[in-house]
Amino acid sequence: MIGLHTQLPFAHFSPFGTALLASSQFQTELATRLQLESMRFVHDRLKRGLQCMEALSAVQAHGDMLAVLSDFSEEVILDYIHETGRVFAIVATSATDAETVAGKEAKLVADDFAACTIAP
Repeated sequence: MIGLHTQLPFAHFSPFGTALLASSQFQTELATRLQLESMRFVHDRLKRGLQCMEALSAVQAHGDMLAVLSDFSEEVILDYIHETGRVFAIVATSATDAETVAGKEAKLVADDFAACTIAP
Protein backbone atom coordinates (compact mmCIF):
# COMPACT_ATOMS: atom_id res chain seq x y z
CA MET A 1 0.00 0.00 0.00
CA ILE A 2 1.21 3.49 -0.74
CA GLY A 3 1.93 5.43 2.42
CA LEU A 4 2.56 9.06 3.10
CA HIS A 5 6.31 8.54 2.95
CA THR A 6 6.44 6.52 -0.27
CA GLN A 7 9.11 7.73 -2.67
CA LEU A 8 7.36 9.16 -5.70
CA PRO A 9 8.70 8.16 -9.13
CA PHE A 10 10.65 10.73 -11.16
CA ALA A 11 10.59 13.24 -8.30
CA HIS A 12 13.98 14.59 -9.32
CA PHE A 13 12.64 15.79 -12.72
CA SER A 14 9.93 18.18 -11.61
CA PRO A 15 8.91 19.57 -8.24
CA PHE A 16 5.54 20.50 -9.79
CA GLY A 17 5.05 16.93 -11.00
CA THR A 18 5.94 15.68 -7.52
CA ALA A 19 3.28 17.95 -6.03
CA LEU A 20 0.68 16.62 -8.49
CA LEU A 21 1.57 13.01 -7.74
CA ALA A 22 1.44 13.67 -4.00
CA SER A 23 -1.96 15.29 -4.43
CA SER A 24 -3.41 12.29 -6.23
CA GLN A 25 -1.83 10.02 -3.62
CA PHE A 26 -3.65 11.89 -0.84
CA GLN A 27 -6.92 11.77 -2.77
CA THR A 28 -6.58 8.02 -3.22
CA GLU A 29 -5.73 7.47 0.44
CA LEU A 30 -8.65 9.63 1.57
CA ALA A 31 -11.08 7.78 -0.72
CA THR A 32 -9.79 4.44 0.59
CA ARG A 33 -10.11 5.50 4.24
CA LEU A 34 -13.63 6.80 3.66
CA GLN A 35 -14.70 3.64 1.82
CA LEU A 36 -13.35 1.40 4.57
CA GLU A 37 -15.11 3.44 7.25
CA SER A 38 -18.35 3.41 5.23
CA MET A 39 -18.20 -0.35 4.83
CA ARG A 40 -17.55 -0.80 8.55
CA PHE A 41 -20.49 1.44 9.41
CA VAL A 42 -22.91 -0.23 6.98
CA HIS A 43 -21.88 -3.67 8.24
CA ASP A 44 -22.50 -2.59 11.83
CA ARG A 45 -25.88 -1.01 11.01
CA LEU A 46 -27.05 -4.10 9.10
CA LYS A 47 -26.01 -6.32 12.01
CA ARG A 48 -27.91 -4.14 14.48
CA GLY A 49 -30.93 -4.05 12.18
CA LEU A 50 -30.96 -7.83 12.15
CA GLN A 51 -30.71 -7.89 15.94
CA CYS A 52 -33.69 -5.53 16.10
CA MET A 53 -35.73 -7.82 13.83
CA GLU A 54 -34.84 -10.80 16.02
CA ALA A 55 -35.89 -8.88 19.13
CA LEU A 56 -39.17 -7.86 17.45
CA SER A 57 -39.93 -11.45 16.50
CA ALA A 58 -39.59 -12.48 20.15
CA VAL A 59 -41.90 -9.74 21.47
CA GLN A 60 -45.10 -10.88 23.21
CA ALA A 61 -46.81 -7.54 23.92
CA HIS A 62 -47.37 -4.32 21.96
CA GLY A 63 -45.67 -2.26 24.70
CA ASP A 64 -42.56 -4.38 24.40
CA MET A 65 -42.55 -3.88 20.63
CA LEU A 66 -42.66 -0.10 21.07
CA ALA A 67 -39.79 -0.29 23.55
CA VAL A 68 -37.66 -2.32 21.11
CA LEU A 69 -38.39 0.11 18.26
CA SER A 70 -37.73 3.12 20.49
CA ASP A 71 -34.37 1.73 21.60
CA PHE A 72 -33.45 0.86 18.03
CA SER A 73 -34.34 4.35 16.80
CA GLU A 74 -32.26 5.93 19.53
CA GLU A 75 -29.28 3.71 18.61
CA VAL A 76 -29.62 4.65 14.94
CA ILE A 77 -29.54 8.36 15.70
CA LEU A 78 -26.54 8.03 18.02
CA ASP A 79 -24.69 5.81 15.54
CA TYR A 80 -25.13 8.34 12.75
CA ILE A 81 -23.94 11.15 15.03
CA HIS A 82 -20.82 9.17 15.96
CA GLU A 83 -20.21 8.19 12.34
CA THR A 84 -20.34 11.82 11.26
CA GLY A 85 -17.60 12.55 13.79
CA ARG A 86 -15.49 9.65 12.48
CA VAL A 87 -15.82 10.84 8.88
CA PHE A 88 -14.88 14.41 9.85
CA ALA A 89 -11.86 13.07 11.75
CA ILE A 90 -10.70 11.09 8.70
CA VAL A 91 -11.06 14.11 6.43
CA ALA A 92 -9.32 16.40 8.94
CA THR A 93 -6.39 14.01 9.33
CA SER A 94 -6.02 13.70 5.57
CA ALA A 95 -6.22 17.48 5.11
CA THR A 96 -3.54 18.02 7.76
CA ASP A 97 -1.26 15.45 6.13
CA ALA A 98 -1.80 16.98 2.69
CA GLU A 99 -1.19 20.50 3.99
CA THR A 100 2.12 19.44 5.54
CA VAL A 101 3.38 17.90 2.31
CA ALA A 102 1.97 20.71 0.14
CA GLY A 103 3.69 23.33 2.31
CA LYS A 104 7.04 21.58 1.94
CA GLU A 105 6.56 21.20 -1.82
CA ALA A 106 5.54 24.84 -2.20
CA LYS A 107 8.68 25.94 -0.37
CA LEU A 108 10.84 23.75 -2.60
CA VAL A 109 9.21 25.17 -5.74
CA ALA A 110 9.64 28.74 -4.46
CA ASP A 111 13.30 28.04 -3.62
CA ASP A 112 13.82 26.59 -7.11
CA PHE A 113 12.29 29.66 -8.74
CA ALA A 114 14.41 31.92 -6.54
CA ALA A 115 17.55 29.98 -7.50
CA CYS A 116 16.64 30.26 -11.20
CA THR A 117 16.25 34.04 -11.01
CA ILE A 118 19.60 34.46 -9.22
CA ALA A 119 21.57 32.12 -11.47
CA PRO A 120 22.95 33.63 -14.71
